[in-house]
Amino acid sequence: MEQLRRLLACKLRVVRRDFEVDNNEVANLFKGMSHSDVERVLRRATKEMVLAGVEFLNERQLKSAIRREDARRARMKRGE
Repeated sequence: MEQLRRLLACKLRVVRRDFEVDNNEVANLFKGMSHSDVERVLRRATKEMVLAGVEFLNERQLKSAIRREDARRARMKRGE
């Protein structure tokens, strides 16, 4: 869990956000994901934030990006 928090802090250091990276609730969203999965989710959530013209990254955007990542992993597992 500590590695995950450090990864989140590193990847989100330049992103304005309305949550703390060391928040257990946020870290638990990424439970069971590899570091590359986490990076993809963060990149997707940040893109969504920018395209929506929102100033701060929020948990809703993270959850949306996680749902998309879960769908991507399911497609990969099926071999599509």
